[in-house]
Amino acid sequence: MTEMHSNAMRIYLLIAIMLLVGCANEQQNQPSYYDQIMDRPLPITQEDKDRECSFLRNEIANQQNKASVAMTMATSPLMAMAFQSRARNNIAALNSRASEVKCNAAFSSQTIVEKPQSGYSQECFNACKQDTARTNEQCFDACNK
Repeated sequence: MTEMHSNAMRIYLLIAIMLLVGCANEQQNQPSYYDQIMDRPLPITQEDKDRECSFLRNEIANQQNKASVAMTMATSPLMAMAFQSRARNNIAALNSRASEVKCNAAFSSQTIVEKPQSGYSQECFNACKQDTARTNEQCFDACNK
């Protein structure tokens, strides 16, 4: 009985090692967050640039939100520091990409003043979302006058 128990433990240990090696190899094949962000194709048109800058700004806010939520869910100070570190690294990658794309206007602290227009304006909506903390509905209403 002891020998059978010992063989079963060896099999379980071998399976656990194989799973760990498999997971480690899978992680190595995955591009890093930095690589995923920096490997995005560069925008060609102004519309593409605006879209990319909007994506980057929203993703920075998303990373900041994730870090805040993770901080409240962390079960230890070490885990909290790990969440903060990951978010800071991801935000650094996003800022690097924004610099590469030249998203200066999208990341300025000044509010962009749109020319008054009648009817809905996608440019107004994008500027509202980028430069304010308004919800989608509030920006839609503000730009649909």
